[in-house]
Amino acid sequence: MVVLSVAILSKTGKVLLARQFVDMSRLRIEGLLAAFPKLIESGTEGVGKQHTYVETGSIRYVYQPIEGLYLLLVTTRGSNIVQDLDTLRLLTKVVPEYAQVTEEDVTRNVFDLIFAFDEVITLGYKENTTLEGIRTNLEMDSHNEKLHLMVVQSKMNEANKAAQDAAKVIRSAAGSRAMPGIGNTPSLEGSSGGGFPGLGPSFTPPPTSGSSSPVPSTSNFGSGSKYGEEKAQANVKAGKMPGSGLSIKSKTKKNDVAMKRMADEEGIDAAAIVQQQSSTAAVAAPGAVVRTDPVEVRLTETVQVSYDRDGALIKCEVKGAASLTCHEEAAALQLQLEYYGDVAPFQFTPHPGMSKPEWTASNLLKPKSSKPFPKDKTLSILKWRY
Repeated sequence: MVVLSVAILSKTGKVLLARQFVDMSRLRIEGLLAAFPKLIESGTEGVGKQHTYVETGSIRYVYQPIEGLYLLLVTTRGSNIVQDLDTLRLLTKVVPEYAQVTEEDVTRNVFDLIFAFDEVITLGYKENTTLEGIRTNLEMDSHNEKLHLMVVQSKMNEANKAAQDAAKVIRSAAGSRAMPGIGNTPSLEGSSGGGFPGLGPSFTPPPTSGSSSPVPSTSNFGSGSKYGEEKAQANVKAGKMPGSGLSIKSKTKKNDVAMKRMADEEGIDAAAIVQQQSSTAAVAAPGAVVRTDPVEVRLTETVQVSYDRDGALIKCEVKGAASLTCHEEAAALQLQLEYYGDVAPFQFTPHPGMSKPEWTASNLLKPKSSKPFPKDKTLSILKWRY
């Protein structure tokens, strides 16, 4: 028994699926399938039977209607018809398993049906298999794959747990650094008096002679020790009040004394120096550079160059500007420029407020009017380009 091809056709003879199991040309299988509808119309012997077949000179067509479609086996006339019918019966169970019996669904699931047909027939011969075996093979369920996935998942779970434990350790370490001493400070013996428990008794020194005001009690850490009591009593005898915390004292008096000594040595009035420093500090912002020059001239220049892929120069453009800032009032200024090198390609344009005849004659930048430059205001007095 040799099965040449398994096909699914519509009632009109349209081929929806065809799987060949022997070497056949496309023209031959198309001719065999195209002849099948004509053979059904001409031969009415098997119409109405559960399994029908049609024979030609050397080909046998074994088919079975499935709703609106035909399931067709193309075999040779020398094959065993009983085995052909058994193969057809198994295929009729396979087709509804992987597709609905409609043209659209068969076309949509054509590859699943071909894989199922390959499980039933190999090289034209029927395999000893069942529908359950075909279903298992097509599911491609692998025990090794499941075991591998379980191992990977367990490794991921262990990594997540290790990360959570590390995060807890980091959080606890950060909390201990943020609150040093809390939870691990050893308690000191003695909790009598008004102090905190475990921090020693509160110390209340006796009032000094000649004074009727009571000395306030303190409850500093470690005051319950012998050294703390002796130190506190020594401070009380010396007339010192026990301190409570750090105090930031002003060094203004020391600085004033040092400034006065320096001024006496140089023969300068110290009050004038102090007044000048205070005025400078009031004007200048924190961290700002205090200008001491009466006039400030700033030159800025930008160069833009374009190259091609080979490194050849395409475009070169130079733009520059000169600005002036006067830090004193009623300043009559003029700026003389001297050229270095060849400046013929450059175009210089002075500010409209500058005297053009003076610039043309001697490159002198001078205001047209007699008005001075405004104080602490930056003015652009010259521009040039190449």
